[in-house]
Amino acid sequence: MKVLVVDDLMIMRRLIANSLSEIGLKDSVSVKSGEEALEAMDKDKFDLVVTDWVMANIDGLQLTLKIREREDTKDIPILMITALDDKDNVIKALNAGVNDYIVKPFTPSILKKKIEKVTNKKDWIIS
Repeated sequence: MKVLVVDDLMIMRRLIANSLSEIGLKDSVSVKSGEEALEAMDKDKFDLVVTDWVMANIDGLQLTLKIREREDTKDIPILMITALDDKDNVIKALNAGVNDYIVKPFTPSILKKKIEKVTNKKDWIIS
């Protein structure tokens, strides 16, 4: 499973990538913006997008809407990881097309459970 990680903070990209690797998903690409995410999706195919919400220019919500508009990416599962834990934000994200939502901070086990849920896959798990 190939995962696209989108977060404007390098430390969060590393944390997410390390967590993915820890749960057995070693094939990930990390980018720092919504624009870079869309460019990456033009060049490569991904099985899952993990995105932050708060980013400059194209935020995670706008990125979700753009992914859902495209015929080639509209069905990719999207998992949002963000510090925005307000119930209204969760509803807004889900209505935009996010498949599930994780509030920071998170653990690899939470990430694993959410990925299993949004992808309906467990066969990639090593640990």
